[in-house]
Amino acid sequence: MRDAWSILLQQFVQADNVGYSDCRAAQIICPVCHEALHKRGEIGSARQHLAHYPSSNGDPSECERRVAGLSRQQVAEVQAEARGQQLAIFQRPFQRFAVQYYCQDERRNWPDLVRGMLETEPFRIFVRDVRNVGESHVN
Repeated sequence: MRDAWSILLQQFVQADNVGYSDCRAAQIICPVCHEALHKRGEIGSARQHLAHYPSSNGDPSECERRVAGLSRQQVAEVQAEARGQQLAIFQRPFQRFAVQYYCQDERRNWPDLVRGMLETEPFRIFVRDVRNVGESHVN
């Protein structure tokens, strides 16, 4: 986690501002479950964080801030879900643009026109390329 509570300082502290020996001295604890934490990550790296000690009963779900580690499968699932959300965000403005650009003539049946445009080969190639770029970030 990036931040935690210091009993001694009576305030939140950031992982970047805590030394490896400060966790015990400043009594740094998880703000959710109030368990002691320790610092992890290499000095100067962006991956410095505060972590729980190993769970006494092996159950990482004791605290919502405790992470046992994510498998490649779990990471892929989360990224796929996020990519779907990003695609939905992209689709709305694209559809509005397509309607404005291709449907300037009010006599046209714009839903059919847009549907036809989305079924064209250039658009399918575009969608395939977008998918490939997203999948390259997963691997």
